[in-house]
Amino acid sequence: MKIVIYGADYCPYCQSAKKLVEKHNRQYTYVETTTPEGEKQREQLGKQYNWQTIPMIFVDGKFVGGFDDFSEKVKKKEIVL
Repeated sequence: MKIVIYGADYCPYCQSAKKLVEKHNRQYTYVETTTPEGEKQREQLGKQYNWQTIPMIFVDGKFVGGFDDFSEKVKKKEIVL
């Protein structure tokens, strides 16, 4: 399972997403969106998926939403970490 989180260190939802993945001992890629490259990637993905907020969470290349969406899918076992 490949997990990618686009977020920012100042964002509490981004931090919660990272903690949830770490709690299940899963590896993930974190893209800091306050860097020029990270911001560019997030803007492109935001347009592609019509999503304006962070975090943006992808599992196996599929966009699952933000932290609330992700945590709900984990809770319902739609995503098994």
